[in-house]
Amino acid sequence: MAHELKRIDISVPCVYGEKAEFFMKHARMANLIEQRYGIPLEICLAQAAIESDCGRSELSSVYHNMFGVKALGPDPFVEYADDLPNDKFVVYESEEKSFYDYALVLMHRRYSWMREKYGLDWEKWADGLQRCGYATNKKYGKILKNYVRSNKLSIYRHIAV
Repeated sequence: MAHELKRIDISVPCVYGEKAEFFMKHARMANLIEQRYGIPLEICLAQAAIESDCGRSELSSVYHNMFGVKALGPDPFVEYADDLPNDKFVVYESEEKSFYDYALVLMHRRYSWMREKYGLDWEKWADGLQRCGYATNKKYGKILKNYVRSNKLSIYRHIAV
């Protein structure tokens, strides 16, 4: 008696649980950021997840700052110890505003060259963000690449449209 092959539904992500819920919740927004600003979905999702601890950090859950964007101007802010004891972080009205502000940060000339040079190659973006000093961790590019791979974030581009 032959066994029937189980069909694989590619709309179902390959990760489960709390992380998968976070990715599913933000995949559409990451896809919009990719379409409008040319920032790879994988990079957007990975940075949001890493910087916000998948939405569990106080900065993200209370103040909607999903990317650890620091306050430089008159925006409302909250202070946290990060690189300095009293670093100021932007307080957002919504997670969506945080995503758009993140995109604007990456449109700054410090990072914007990556759009033309790398297109949507998320691995090159990960290395480029490290070279540009996006984070203080010297292994940030490797961390991003490992995170994208281990959480199979590319699958979300197929379900985010």
